[in-house]
Amino acid sequence: MTYINSIHKRLYAADSDSDDDEELFPLESPKIKENEINLQKFDEALDNILNPTIPEIDHYVNELCDMLYLIYSYESQAAIRDSYMIWVEMIDSNEDVIQERILIVFEQLTLKLLQCYIKSSSLGRKYSLEDTCQYLFSGFGMMTELLYLNDVSNEKIWNDVVQYYTDYMARDYPTLLSPRVLLKTLQMFSSDPERSRLLIRALMDHFYSSSGSHVTDPLKSFEPDEMLAYIKEFGGIFPIIDIYLNTFSEETRSNMFLIIFDYIVSEKLQQYPPDLISLLYLFYESELYLYCTHFFQVNDPVEIQNTLSFYMEIWPEKSELLSSFFEHLEKLCLEYHQVHPSVIDEHNSEQKLLLNTAARW
Repeated sequence: MTYINSIHKRLYAADSDSDDDEELFPLESPKIKENEINLQKFDEALDNILNPTIPEIDHYVNELCDMLYLIYSYESQAAIRDSYMIWVEMIDSNEDVIQERILIVFEQLTLKLLQCYIKSSSLGRKYSLEDTCQYLFSGFGMMTELLYLNDVSNEKIWNDVVQYYTDYMARDYPTLLSPRVLLKTLQMFSSDPERSRLLIRALMDHFYSSSGSHVTDPLKSFEPDEMLAYIKEFGGIFPIIDIYLNTFSEETRSNMFLIIFDYIVSEKLQQYPPDLISLLYLFYESELYLYCTHFFQVNDPVEIQNTLSFYMEIWPEKSELLSSFFEHLEKLCLEYHQVHPSVIDEHNSEQKLLLNTAARW
């Protein structure tokens, strides 16, 4: 395991006169004493954790986390980056039991760092948790990306990922899970309202994090090129529309409508004039963000045109802007149905079931 040797070299090479890329963020000492990291014990602990035939790993997890704790709380960025290879090796094992142990190690390591922070604060010592957690949670984000790229489908692993994210990252580090990892977890836990709400808020932070908090104000929007870049990273606009149509949460539907609105403006209109802010506000006040689901479900251009006429009566001086927006909304509905033709059939089946039920009553 050459990366362990690399970690070891960095641990004892670092000092206060290190290069810029070896920036230190010490807890109590700028350098680890040589007897604090036992390379052989480090290697042995990891080997046993990577061995699926060993059922009891608590002792080895504690040993590994004790040494990782020193790496994260005392030493250099480079040593921490080298330690990421531990997660790579655990995922590459392709053993469910080994991959599940990743979250056990992350949980233990996080608790050790937090306990040290609490203890240091109570003793009046200065200890900045920000840099340390940034690297730990960045490693977690990288690990979840590897789980995604390796097409890991074990629901327990993803359940533990969401639980860890909820407990430690969602409030202060919401964007360290990539959009496609968020999409996968949203799809897996769509029936869990609380988790879905949390993951949707994390998704909105990806799109609108410049606001500094969860998006609750529909008048906040990105520049067009930024919006399109985030939507592309998420896999395009269609997954957003899927969430928009399938959610039972009004908050989620409101947030997804905001993204769809900004996508149409960014992709089709190529600009964001001030009048569009007023237009968006009008759509929310009139609850178009709720009714618009119907357009994607039935793909009826006549209904869209009737809705356009309604808004043109309210705001006749902006008829050109309204026409342009609804024209592109209609095109987006058509594009969506060309990829998801079953949406109409599902909607018709639901309507037929409702009518049959009403008839029996």
